Amino acid sequence: MAKTIKDLMQDVVNLEFDEKVTLGKKALNDSISIFKRHDVSDDNIAGLIFALIKLFVSSDRKCSETECKLVNAITDLGISYDDFYEMTNNGSDPKFVNDFDDLLDTLDDEEKYPICIFGLCILTADDKITPVEQQLFLKILN
Repeated sequence: MAKTIKDLMQDVVNLEFDEKVTLGKKALNDSISIFKRHDVSDDNIAGLIFALIKLFVSSDRKCSETECKLVNAITDLGISYDDFYEMTNNGSDPKFVNDFDDLLDTLDDEEKYPICIFGLCILTADDKITPVEQQLFLKILN
């Protein structure tokens, strides 16, 4: 079990693809449950999930086929790489990041945790986490 946030990030980086899928699915399901407890409609939950994916994929201003493969495995979307690329464009726009962070800051730490773990799985799809990705993770977590 991770003792620090840095340890947590490294633990997820070190997971095998299938382990990231399992962790990501659990975190996604927990996130959906949290949104439902806050009376968010199914359509709005879908929008929030797409926004989360966009936010975390775009953090390094790159969109990889590995991220697409991981997101498809976690969500069962079956989206093509080209559509995934289009869906995740502009997720690093500072206004988008800040607005989404403000929205997540309305949740308590326990509620934000699975959302952040879902994001961390996406951030580490390529088996590394860059300083820019770390900054985004910490911003959303805190």
